Amino acid sequence: MKILHALMRAYAYIYHFLLAAALTGIATVAYLSGVHNINTGGMMTLTGLQLTQCLLGIGLMGIVAVLLAVFGILRFLFPIYAAGAAFTLFRWFFASGYRFGSMEAFQWGIALFVGALGALLCSLLELKARDRKRSRSI
Repeated sequence: MKILHALMRAYAYIYHFLLAAALTGIATVAYLSGVHNINTGGMMTLTGLQLTQCLLGIGLMGIVAVLLAVFGILRFLFPIYAAGAAFTLFRWFFASGYRFGSMEAFQWGIALFVGALGALLCSLLELKARDRKRSRSI
């Protein structure tokens, strides 16, 4: 059972690290190039520099949350970030004016959201691991 829990936590770490790194990378390129024309297709109400700064902030928060969880510091932040990411992906893809260009794009959107839900469920193991360590020290 420990191996399964370790694999599930690793999945959550890797998923959110890659998601956060992608957002950070996109925002960094836009920020450094000085061209803030990221086209979200109606997913977000922000545009221009504000959108770049928002994506950079979300990406950096994700990287920090993952690294803190991996090193066992403030582990409770990771499930909070994972819940926020799943909610945000749902809102961006399915509760906004965004229109998928093709069925394949829609399937990728579904896969990204389902992956975020799975990573959220796996991230909840962080809370259980923390409680287990606390009970051993008593």
